[in-house]
Amino acid sequence: MDETVQGRESVAIELRMLSKLLATYNKHPGRWVVESEIDENGLLKGRAIDTPEGYLGERREKGIARVASLKRRVASVNDVPNRCRIDELLDSVAETLKEDGPIDDERLSNLAGRLRKAAEAAVDEHQPADPASSGEQIECHVTLQQMAAIVSKSKRTLERLRDNEKLPAPAVKGGEGKADEWIWSEVRPILKREYSRTLPKVFPADRFAR
Repeated sequence: MDETVQGRESVAIELRMLSKLLATYNKHPGRWVVESEIDENGLLKGRAIDTPEGYLGERREKGIARVASLKRRVASVNDVPNRCRIDELLDSVAETLKEDGPIDDERLSNLAGRLRKAAEAAVDEHQPADPASSGEQIECHVTLQQMAAIVSKSKRTLERLRDNEKLPAPAVKGGEGKADEWIWSEVRPILKREYSRTLPKVFPADRFAR
């Protein structure tokens, strides 16, 4: 098995693991753990460390950490089919897990099902990832660095293009170390016109660092 195939398989495995975590997210194992200790007065005291609230909090943290790890994995593997769609789905999972309060079973089941489809799409480019249940098109987002790389220009050249208001407003504002992001289908015709380049309809995110 070559390195690319191994990388795709590892992404698929992690997507299935995340799917399983969401599918069982609200199912408390029914165990209660009490942690005991001696206080400063020499008295025995205990506290429950596995309450339903504590259990869900642990699951939430585990899920968010797994999403972050999986996004790094997807970014590090060459030629993952449907990369942009999988990235958008992982962002949706992270946003759901970060919400305050309980998450209903139907939403979790929907996300788990979409992750299972994404696992199939990660290893088979002919298999649609279909992360959005509505079937709507999921757009790739690109940074100035990625735009500069694909047209073989410096980032500063693209910054001038932005400063001269030849680019639309970014779809996602950066800040705190994160770059602004534009929708590829909106900036692609501008880059083609400005730099006389033939550019792919789907941005090859695996080839250009963010």
